[in-house]
Amino acid sequence: MNNTYDENLTKALSGDYEFSIKSVISNAWFKVKGVKSSYWGAFGLYLAIIIGISIIGGIIFGIASLFFTIPSEALKQGAAHMQHPVSFIILQLVRAVFELFIMAFITLPMLAGVFLIGLRWTKLKEASTYYIFRFYKKKYIWNLFLMWFCSTLVFMVLGAIASAAMGTLSAADLGLPIKALFITSAVLCILALIYCMVSFMFAFPLIVDRGMKGIQAIRVSTKAVSHRWFKVFGFFIVVSFFILISGLPLFIGFIWSFPWTYNALAEAYKSIFGIAGQDPVTLEQ
Repeated sequence: MNNTYDENLTKALSGDYEFSIKSVISNAWFKVKGVKSSYWGAFGLYLAIIIGISIIGGIIFGIASLFFTIPSEALKQGAAHMQHPVSFIILQLVRAVFELFIMAFITLPMLAGVFLIGLRWTKLKEASTYYIFRFYKKKYIWNLFLMWFCSTLVFMVLGAIASAAMGTLSAADLGLPIKALFITSAVLCILALIYCMVSFMFAFPLIVDRGMKGIQAIRVSTKAVSHRWFKVFGFFIVVSFFILISGLPLFIGFIWSFPWTYNALAEAYKSIFGIAGQDPVTLEQ
């Protein structure tokens, strides 16, 4: 398996692979049958856990806000809307850390499990709903979080620069050269944002399938996709279009489009990188 893994990865990084949008889409649709219950069962568990944690967190921070951000003298006067600035800031920081903790230790491992369902099913191996709990291990949690944090940071920075540039244009009376500079900056940031979104697309499955480190997965995904970027971008557009269309008739189409989307991502990943099967379950089982 290691020889195949090394060979496939080397080919991906050198651009020695074929990527057919039509083939990926048709194979993904063909494999929807038999896996819908696994995907939807995983999504149901994911949703139940996240909603439960959100409710508990909301109650805890609601009580904390009541007791720690309202001065005692304000409570005596019935002015419950008054908040102590320092306590309020500290509470919000604690809440932000809590939400980051949830993302790192609860959400990302479960999303990795959904990718695992797709990667195994594309090889016609067993795909269990309970695979969403397979990535609660230290190395996976850290790598998934690092990948998510770095990619999110890139997206936020590019988005913030583009937004600031456009906001400055509308708020200030600027000369033509300065306006052209701001417009160019905004357009370049938007294009860079789109480029990164497409290029980072396979970072998640690289961690799931090959156990790569977070930044390494982003780098490998970007380098491999760069050889067929416009084709992968076309795939991204087609998938987004089908998701949009499937939601029009009362969202009924999501019954099929949700599992199809993850199947398509798995098929696309297999076309570019091959499947190494170094996940927590392994393709040998």
